[in-house]
This record gives sequence, structure tokens and C-alpha cells, in this order.
Amino acid sequence: MRGVSLIEVLVTMVILAVGLLGLAGLQVRLQSSELESYQRTQALILLEDMENRLSSNRRIAATYVTATANPLGTGDSQPTSCAGNGQSFDTCQWSNALKGASEQSSTSTNVGAMIEHAAVSKILGLVTNS
Repeated sequence: MRGVSLIEVLVTMVILAVGLLGLAGLQVRLQSSELESYQRTQALILLEDMENRLSSNRRIAATYVTATANPLGTGDSQPTSCAGNGQSFDTCQWSNALKGASEQSSTSTNVGAMIEHAAVSKILGLVTNS
């Protein structure tokens, strides 16, 4: 009987270990999904911001269109501090928001929500292609 109870304990430990590994994997997936959800929410907020800017400047809305080779927020040469008004001011602010300039670390590195452009790339594709 002694050996049988030891085998039962070992089987129980293996089942428990497999269950804990499954929970750890689930936790990693949940964190990844949470980050993606946060980035999608931020992308929609930025899109709504640009929609409001376009609505307020409806007569010159065509000037907001950028080339698909150099879209805003992904390598354009916008200054970090935006001056002026109208379309140039709006696109400068929006580009900096896409680059994560809304939040900075202590070393002045952009750490805002849109550093990873995964959530924004599809929306930007829809905006520049339509």
C-alpha cells in the first residue's frame, strides 16, 4: 500500500503542474490581449481627435491627406513642438501623438500608447487609402 499512495501523490503533482502551466500560459495571453485592447482604444481616440479637427476645417480637409509613402507618425519630420494654426498645426500634433509624445520618460523618450503602431497601422491604412 505504501507504493500505491506514493504513485497517487506523483500523479496528482503532475496533473497540478500541467494545470499551473496552463494557467501561466493563459495569463500571458491575457496580458497580451489587454495591451492590444489598450492600443486599439488609444488609436480610436486619436482617430476621433483627427475627425474633429477635419470637421472644424471642412473647407480645407483635402490638405490633410498625406502620401502613403510617408504617413504621419511613422517617420515624418514633424517638429516636437508644434506652432502655428490650421492644417500644419493639426497634422504636427497628431503625428506627435502617434509617435507617443503624449507621455515621456525621465530621459525624454516617448513612451506613449502609440509607440507600437500595430493598432494604428490598419486605421492609418484606411484613412490614407480612402
